[in-house]
Amino acid sequence: MSPERRDLWRDILILFLAALALRLGLALSLPAHQLVGDESYWYYARNLADGQGFQMSNPYGAGLDIPKVYAFRPPLFPFLWGIARPVIGNAYWPIRCTFALLGALTCVLAYLAAREMFRRRSVSLLGGLLCAFYPPLVWHSVNLMTEPLFIFFSTLCIFALFRARSALSWRWAVAAGLAAGLGILTRSVLVGFLPFMALWLWWCAGRRRRAVALAAAFCTTALLVMLPWVIRNAIVLKAFVPTTTDVGHGSYVANNEHSLGDPRGFWIPDDWSFVKKSPEEQPGEVEVSRRLTRMAREFLWTHPGTAARLMARRFVALWRFYPHGEFVANEETPRRTVMIYALSYIPLFPFMLLGLWLARKRAGEALPDVALVYLVIFLTTAVHVAVLAMVRYREPLMPFLLPFAALGLVETFQFLRERLRRSA
Repeated sequence: MSPERRDLWRDILILFLAALALRLGLALSLPAHQLVGDESYWYYARNLADGQGFQMSNPYGAGLDIPKVYAFRPPLFPFLWGIARPVIGNAYWPIRCTFALLGALTCVLAYLAAREMFRRRSVSLLGGLLCAFYPPLVWHSVNLMTEPLFIFFSTLCIFALFRARSALSWRWAVAAGLAAGLGILTRSVLVGFLPFMALWLWWCAGRRRRAVALAAAFCTTALLVMLPWVIRNAIVLKAFVPTTTDVGHGSYVANNEHSLGDPRGFWIPDDWSFVKKSPEEQPGEVEVSRRLTRMAREFLWTHPGTAARLMARRFVALWRFYPHGEFVANEETPRRTVMIYALSYIPLFPFMLLGLWLARKRAGEALPDVALVYLVIFLTTAVHVAVLAMVRYREPLMPFLLPFAALGLVETFQFLRERLRRSA
């Protein structure tokens, strides 16, 4: 084995073990039945395990007489949880430990992606170590939320696209499509990224016949992964639902006349009867989603000033240095949570910006890979500025932002060392 190869495997082993130990420690120390995030995933998992099908009760509340919803949330996380429940029962620690393993693998993927972009061991290793020890990323790696799965699949997708472009490899194109499809089934926001990723792969792979085939293989694999969910929704809901019926709910609560005045940045009505065209009507979940989407779009169109302020506020909410107190699960510890976020993010933020700026010059032949990360950052920001935004929605970007921070740190250290050497 060559020295370079030996260093690679040694770095991977160190990163993986360090990240896994930290995440397993947190996973096993959390309260046994602390459920962080949206309880709807738990309801879907419980009903599936109890033989009641993949469904949950009406999430809207008063005013809408919808007995059950069948596609209000993406399926992968609650489905896996549901089929595991007969084995693990009501225990949370097996899921947390599995997520800890995926979180450690995500740190390894971040390290490998940094190697593809920068070709520098110091930057790659530091970027991987930042991912391993960055507190918000550690926390989001083990809790019963969609983040552990989504962060892993989205990071794997982007790394596989790097490899598909550089090696013109069918296997990596298919792997990227598989990761993208599973990521979409975990959190549907990724579906809007597919065409842009395919165009990137076609353009950066040389725009030749093979590049077209690689982009087609990527998209086809992702769509095939989604196909069982789409078919199931067509049978159950009698409609084409490629992702979820939560689109309308999320669009409306973020874009209505009360959203600007709510400290969370969105407003959830107590009574949803305004969706009906008549008091006796009972629209299904697909029709409700369509109407709410239309209402949100009309509101933005007729109130451009409010729309601009809402979007500016959501931009800040996505990139702010600490989470809003409304989203802290335990009200006894919001200050500690805010401090951990702030002390973790603020010192690294200027180096992230520096790394993002320097990467254009330092990437060399890997500049297309850096461009893909730029594209993903832009698309993520655009989606959440348009709909809902909070700090945890930027966590899937951290496996790439932290290596950029590592680039900024290494370049700054080398610059200062050179200045000191010259002055001496």
